[in-house]
Amino acid sequence: VYTWAKEHGLQDMRKDPTKTSLQLNKDSAKGEVGFCKLQNVFYNFQLDGPSRVDVRVGDKIIDIKWTDNPNYNLAVCGHITRDDAADYFVLMRGPADGVMEYAGHISRDEFYDNCTTMTGHDGRPFWLLNASQLNKGLIPNLL
Repeated sequence: VYTWAKEHGLQDMRKDPTKTSLQLNKDSAKGEVGFCKLQNVFYNFQLDGPSRVDVRVGDKIIDIKWTDNPNYNLAVCGHITRDDAADYFVLMRGPADGVMEYAGHISRDEFYDNCTTMTGHDGRPFWLLNASQLNKGLIPNLL
C-alpha cells in the first residue's frame, strides 16, 4: 500500500509523527488482517480500488481502524463524511507485534449520529467516538 500510494502521489494522512508511513501501513495491515480472521472474511488487496475499502463483503464496505494504544477510541479523518464513508467502522487496538483487541464495530449512520468533531495536533479535524459506544460481537448479516 505504501509503495503504491507513493508511486501515485497520494497524500500522506498519517496521524502518528513517531512512525513512518511505511511502518504505520505495515502495523495497521496487521489489525485489518486480524479483523478479517475474526469475522472469517477476506481482506481487500485491490490497491487501485475505491478508497477506504479494507474489506468488502457482498455489498457492504468496512473501514478498519487500528491504534497501538489499548485505551484509545475510534477516530476517523475529518475529510471522510457520512456521504462517502464505508458502511461500517471497526476498531482494533493493541500492539502490532502483540495481542490485538477487537474493540467493536459501528454502522456509518450510528457513528456520525454520535461522534464528536475534534482537532488533531496537526490542526486537521477528525471525528471521534468513545469505544464504549461500539457494538460488540461480529458485524451481523455480512454473508
